[in-house]
Amino acid sequence: SIEAYFQKHSGEEAHELKRRISEALDAVNLHAPLDKIVKSFSGGQQARLLLAAALIQKPDLLLLDEPTNNLDPAGIEHLTQFLVNYKKSCLVISHDANFLNAFTQGVLYLDTFTHKVEQFAGDYYDVVEEIAARIEKENRQNARLAKEIQENKDKANFFAHKGGKMR
Repeated sequence: SIEAYFQKHSGEEAHELKRRISEALDAVNLHAPLDKIVKSFSGGQQARLLLAAALIQKPDLLLLDEPTNNLDPAGIEHLTQFLVNYKKSCLVISHDANFLNAFTQGVLYLDTFTHKVEQFAGDYYDVVEEIAARIEKENRQNARLAKEIQENKDKANFFAHKGGKMR
């Protein structure tokens, strides 16, 4: 356990680790004894522990996949505030649009048909509107092209049925 480590080690290294653990647990709003077994924590507390473990390492890029799962509304609010104030880069995957809109400055959109990733400025709702407008425009263009194709087929059929009568 972490507590056993602190009992064996002392000095600046142990003090620095204690400080970083304390900061990480404060950041995720989790206050628990260091000798508590991880499996005894609730699902939301375990999610907070995972985030704290990532924060202790001071990553340049924080990757969060559905971080609001297992969090109660207070936990989501705390995580949101943490991400608003987070100074480094963070990539978040979530289906919770309100959560994303609280702290995002851009959206990466994976087009499942083209398998391409596009970057958009703005929040999730802005991106949804922009993509819907683009799809509507493409549908209108496809309908216009389909009409042109049909007109050309009709012309070809007209001339094909006339056979050799027209010169």
